[in-house]
Amino acid sequence: MPAVQRAVWFIESHSSEELSLDDVAAAADISPFHLARLFRAATGWSVACYIRVHRFSQAAVELAAGTPDILPLALASGYGSHEAFTLAFRDAFGLAPGEVRKRGHRDGLALLAPVRVMEEPISVSRRTTEPTC
Repeated sequence: MPAVQRAVWFIESHSSEELSLDDVAAAADISPFHLARLFRAATGWSVACYIRVHRFSQAAVELAAGTPDILPLALASGYGSHEAFTLAFRDAFGLAPGEVRKRGHRDGLALLAPVRVMEEPISVSRRTTEPTC
């Protein structure tokens, strides 16, 4: 499995844990510098941005399903408070977490779909979603 695919798998499998570029690079068995370059070339995203948006997308799914408490989602997303999470979530999606929960659906949210890593670098024109980081 190519290094970027290993990195994406690791991020998606461990997204509720504290992750750093060093952690992801170790799982992909390459240097952090090399991973940062390869990851952006293959996905169009930085590793940190991908982690952040992936976590927000997971939180949005849970919120739309009616999860009763936002704080556990904030903590799982790497935020130390409900308030910090709410500000960042609103910045990413244009809606507060409570609004997504009230709506009860994910329609209109720019969620991060699982990334299919390509063998060759992605061009900006082929990117399907624009990073919000």
